[in-house]
Amino acid sequence: MATNVQSFFWSLAWPMFPITIVTIMGFSLKVVALLTIAAIGSALVTQYFIAKFIDNINRIPLIFLNKIMLSGIPLMYAFFDSFPLFIGIEIYSGFLGSIQNSILTSYTLDVVPESHRAEYISILNGFNGAIYFAGALTGGYLLSLFIDFFPLKLALIFSYIIVFSGRFISSFLFRGLKEVGGGRNRGALSILFKPRQPGSPSGAPINPR
Repeated sequence: MATNVQSFFWSLAWPMFPITIVTIMGFSLKVVALLTIAAIGSALVTQYFIAKFIDNINRIPLIFLNKIMLSGIPLMYAFFDSFPLFIGIEIYSGFLGSIQNSILTSYTLDVVPESHRAEYISILNGFNGAIYFAGALTGGYLLSLFIDFFPLKLALIFSYIIVFSGRFISSFLFRGLKEVGGGRNRGALSILFKPRQPGSPSGAPINPR
């Protein structure tokens, strides 16, 4: 549910991204290629090391933090106005995308029934595809509505703010996830989500001797 809600708000921005890059920024196909290389390169460089890191921590805080950080990308598209800044967006999104790919794949494989993994993954992907379609269609109509009342640049800013708000708020749905698989609670981020227990003011768990 959390993934689908976020996917809807994220896919709202899909019609907006190319309009920003081509119409507002006026980037050529060569520049678009460089932006793509920056994003893919960032993901490739970091994904292996991130995957090794997340095997040793509680994944839930990192999932939550990753979602919060990803929600800022629409605001960057709304207000950034130069090629170096857009390169920064792509490096940033590639890095966060590598975290998301590693951690959500790992978590999903741990929570679905082992004997039905392929079935569950296909169902999840099917739902995601429907949500992406609905979100992109809604985003296009939303932008068209704003364009009827505002200049294109301002219409995009208002649309991106809606995308950011929805994605940021829906990030908190991921705090309700529970870690599974065991052995992943040694990281510094884990302390953010340790349950408080009576007699333990700091919130640290009390381990019986």
